[in-house]
Amino acid sequence: MVRAPPFPDSPWSDPAVVLASHQLERVRKLQRELDSCTVAAERAMICRQTRDSLLDERENLEILFAICRDVMEASEQNCTSELDESWQQFRETATKGAKLRAVRAKALQTVADRWGAKVVHHYGWGMIAHRYCQQLRAAANEMDWPTFVRRLNQALLERHWAKSLCVHPIAASMNPITQPDILKARRPSPPDKIRLAKGKSPSTEAELEQGHKAAKAESERRYRTVNKLFTGLGLDRFGVVGFWREGVAISAIAAVVSRLLDGFHFAIGYRS
Repeated sequence: MVRAPPFPDSPWSDPAVVLASHQLERVRKLQRELDSCTVAAERAMICRQTRDSLLDERENLEILFAICRDVMEASEQNCTSELDESWQQFRETATKGAKLRAVRAKALQTVADRWGAKVVHHYGWGMIAHRYCQQLRAAANEMDWPTFVRRLNQALLERHWAKSLCVHPIAASMNPITQPDILKARRPSPPDKIRLAKGKSPSTEAELEQGHKAAKAESERRYRTVNKLFTGLGLDRFGVVGFWREGVAISAIAAVVSRLLDGFHFAIGYRS
């Protein structure tokens, strides 16, 4: 396959001219990664990851349009001028963002009802695309948190141990869970065919906390006490496998970020 030249002929369409410095570095990083690939499958994986990342960012930007429109309208700013083409473009994007925001919030509310709002805040799921959130919602409807964590950790470790160039190991991130991990956790496995602990809406915060503690305790017994984790891997406060660096869990950083996320309008709160 013939690859497109990295820089167009016109100097005014050069990436160095039309992109900000951090965007330009992102393009250069993509080019370096693709140049270093030795097989087509690895190049395809990098392209898919870049595609998904950009689509997620666009969705979040559209939601930002919707939130800014709400703020403007609350200050009695008219955002519906038919004479100003820029307002029309803004309104169209904001309308699309409002729909995405509503769909995402509905999915996350189900997850918060069944697994707890603390889980949603901790992993920063409020900022992830609606496709991911829909998979979370389906999983929350199908199983309780301890069951999901048990299956999820197996999926995470299988991915981490995989030798294929088409998969990446567990990322050092506040949220190491990918959409394929969720899909794999939802697939029936022989032990779970006997009895699956179905997700439900707990009536009290105490029941949610009990589920979180049960998942963490089971993960401790299954992995940490028998040294089944690679060096650098550990368990976060909810029992999910993740990276540890110099004895400090990535989830500790996530806790700080989670508190910052509390200010977002689309973050999920507790049901009274």
